[in-house]
Amino acid sequence: MKQLVISLAIAIMVAMAPATAMADDVSAIAERAFKLVQQKNYNAAFPLMLQAAEAGDCESQGILGTMYYEGKGTAIDYTKALSWWDKAIKDGCGELVKTYRDDLLRNMSFSSNGLQYIVNQDYTLTIIHNSDYKNKKLRHVSIPEKVKYNDHVFTVTAIGDLTFYDCTSLASITIPNCVTSIGESAFSGCSGLTSVTIGNSVTSIGSYAFKGCSGLTSVTIPNSVTSIGEDAFYKCSGLTSVTIGNSVTSIGISAFSGCSGLTSVTIPNSVTSIGEQAFFQCSGLTSVDIGNSVTSIGNNAFQNCSGLTSVTIPNSVTSIGGSAFYGCSGLTSVTIPNSVTSIGYGAFQNCSGLTSVTIPNSVTSIGEDAFKACSGLTSVTIPNSVTSISSRAFEDCTSLTSVTIPNSVTEIGSGAFQNTPWLKSKPNGLVYAGFVAYAYKGLMRDNTSITLREGTKGIASRAFYRHSNLKKITIPNSVIEIGSEAFAGCDGLKSVTIPNSVIEIGEDAFPDGCKIKRK
Repeated sequence: MKQLVISLAIAIMVAMAPATAMADDVSAIAERAFKLVQQKNYNAAFPLMLQAAEAGDCESQGILGTMYYEGKGTAIDYTKALSWWDKAIKDGCGELVKTYRDDLLRNMSFSSNGLQYIVNQDYTLTIIHNSDYKNKKLRHVSIPEKVKYNDHVFTVTAIGDLTFYDCTSLASITIPNCVTSIGESAFSGCSGLTSVTIGNSVTSIGSYAFKGCSGLTSVTIPNSVTSIGEDAFYKCSGLTSVTIGNSVTSIGISAFSGCSGLTSVTIPNSVTSIGEQAFFQCSGLTSVDIGNSVTSIGNNAFQNCSGLTSVTIPNSVTSIGGSAFYGCSGLTSVTIPNSVTSIGYGAFQNCSGLTSVTIPNSVTSIGEDAFKACSGLTSVTIPNSVTSISSRAFEDCTSLTSVTIPNSVTEIGSGAFQNTPWLKSKPNGLVYAGFVAYAYKGLMRDNTSITLREGTKGIASRAFYRHSNLKKITIPNSVIEIGSEAFAGCDGLKSVTIPNSVIEIGEDAFPDGCKIKRK
């Protein structure tokens, strides 16, 4: 805000004095006041300046406004400063005063009808926090479109950060069409809020805006809104329905996390990203319709939505984030579209009701724990596009009896099929290309003979550790490395033929007494 210099203001105002002479008495009073101000004797100048201003001298009105603004000869009072400047402008005392007046307006705060406002740079209003909101136990608030103050009419365009924070008595709020933004934590903690009407001009809902509004049962987000902020409706446990407008492009992190009463949600085609934990622990959610513009489903987006029975993933999605559907125990089937290239870690972990899954040819990698503990899954076909199956990807899939692994797979992580009936039933153990990873210990204890597929590059440390029933291992010419203790504890293994391609053998790779042959 500009600092005003009274002596300069006086000099300019005197130069701009109207041609018509003032009444002798007013002129004399004003002249005495001017001299006292020039002498910086503000206490003596103030009552004379006030007298001349009240008599209609516009120069005195302008300077008096400055004295109120700067606290010279009187206490600082922005409201009175604004009022006197307005009178000076009205009476013709020029652009200089108007500039000062406008600077003050842009930073002024005031109360009107129980709400506190601050004037924005564009002369619109933002409603701001006032501790009296709680003290007055606000119940029903209808935000006005226009507010008049000191003959100035302003339009309300924003609800500021923390405006109604923790106003537990607030039951309803109506936001008019002129408001364009709802600030961070604007209604956070308003547990008594049961109804909110959002105007059609709101473009953004800030982070934590309605966090913890447990009494809110339904909300309609208008078509004007383009973004829903982080934690915007976090733990609105009473929320049973939400309508998301068709201009929303992003749903922020944890936007609806903990909305346990939410039963269904339709994500419009305008949405391109669903943030991490966006619907985390929405246990009452039974169905989700994801619009066909979404390209990514964030980590933990629908984690622990135990009531979810169906989900449609559109062809626009290219990645499914880590733990995206973790713990969705009610989910029985899922079709992954051809656009998806990666399935994140734990994406469908603990989906115990999942009986079938279709993995398209576009997928190149299956992340760690991706389908771990999907105890109802009976079969899975892995397409030719997949090159890696990460650690524990299908571990504890206790009903899995049929698996098709293509030649494209070059790496299978540790424990990828641990504790599955399929692995135990294979007569020659697991045959694939890549590195045989450590956590296969215990997976093939009943296998006496194992043949590794041509193309396998290495056998990792402890890959077959303590497979006591193993009597024969066939190692292809593609293997170049055998890790330490790879066959330690395989007491039934009496001899092994190692191809000449192997250039490195780790410490204690084979059990004592095992004969090593080269070919």
